[in-house]
Amino acid sequence: MQNNSFFKRSKWHASTRYLGHKLTYFSIFLSVCLSIPAWAAPVTEKPTQIESTIDIAQVKSFVQPTNLVGKARLSYLFWDVYDAQLFAPQQNFSAQGTYALSLRYLMDFSGPDIAERSLDEMRGQGYRDQEQLKRWLVEMLAIFPDVQAGDELLGVRSVTGSSYFFYNGSAVGEVSDPLFADAFFGIWLAPNTSEPKLRKKLLGI
Repeated sequence: MQNNSFFKRSKWHASTRYLGHKLTYFSIFLSVCLSIPAWAAPVTEKPTQIESTIDIAQVKSFVQPTNLVGKARLSYLFWDVYDAQLFAPQQNFSAQGTYALSLRYLMDFSGPDIAERSLDEMRGQGYRDQEQLKRWLVEMLAIFPDVQAGDELLGVRSVTGSSYFFYNGSAVGEVSDPLFADAFFGIWLAPNTSEPKLRKKLLGI
C-alpha cells in the first residue's frame, strides 16, 4: 500500500495554475494571425528551490503508475498544449482527499499569464469575492514560473486542503487555504470545468 502519511501530518501555514486556456489560446491564435508569436517573449530566470514542509521523495513515490487515475492531452487548433495526469491513493480519487495533478507542458507560457488565466477560470466557476481573488492572484504570481516545452508543474492537494506546487521536481510554493484548492484544482476536476471531456479522461469516467 502506498505510504501517504505525510499528507496527514503536514500542517502548512506558509502563504505563498490552471491555465485559463480558452482565453490564453485565443490570444495565441490572434497573435499568430498577426504574425506575432505569443511565446516569443524571453523566458525569465527559473525559480530557485524553496524550503518546503513536504518531502519531495515521498511526493515522487506517490506520483507513480499504481496511483494513476487518468491522463489526457489538451490540444487546441494546431497546438498540443500539455499532457495532464491525475494521481490519487490506489487510484481512488476524492475531491476532498489527497491527490496530485501533473501538467507536462508542450508549449511555452509565462508564469504571470498562467496565474492570471487561472484566476479567470476560477471566476468562471463562480468565485466572486474580490479580496479573496486578489490574495489568490498574489500567491499564484509568487509561485508559478515561466514554463517551456518539456517542463512539468505538479500540484498536490493534502487531506487537510492545503496545496503545494513543484516545478521540475523542486518545491516552488504552498497555499494553505482549502478553498483555494477547491477553486484551483476545480479548473480541471470540478463538474463545471470548461473542459468536461478532459475532466472525464482524468477521472477515468
